[in-house]
Amino acid sequence: MSAHARRRWMAAAAAGAALGAVAQLQPGGSATAFRVPDYDDEGRLRSLLSGERATVLSPDVVEIENLQVDMFRDGIVETRIVSPHCLYHRRAHIAMSTSPVRIVRGDVVITGEDYRYEPRRQRFMIQTNARVVIRDVRKLAPPGTWSAGTNAVRSEEAR
Repeated sequence: MSAHARRRWMAAAAAGAALGAVAQLQPGGSATAFRVPDYDDEGRLRSLLSGERATVLSPDVVEIENLQVDMFRDGIVETRIVSPHCLYHRRAHIAMSTSPVRIVRGDVVITGEDYRYEPRRQRFMIQTNARVVIRDVRKLAPPGTWSAGTNAVRSEEAR
């Protein structure tokens, strides 16, 4: 077995074991301090879902307390999502909650309530009290678009 194939097999086995532990729980069963990694085809960590407690409410629905999802790029956390509570629908691969959520990615912080996360569609929707804070908006603009001595984008660039 090549090194590449071995890495892919090991990554798949680790993810399968973590998911299997929660999946084996019957309704009413729970797991504490769990971590579920997700790896790409090359064996690189894409995301890590963790929580304080997962409780199986039905064969398809898992309640997660103190959810944290870390999304990685080149082995470094690029985005972090945290929420005190959510329901994860296993067959549909959708997480949703009316609880608060906080998403941090670089200089951007997004908060709100009543969210729906569809990882397969790469979609995250916040329905209520959505707020976006950009810590340093200059980092988002192409070089040369900021006027000297001000924090205003040149009008022709803003259109």
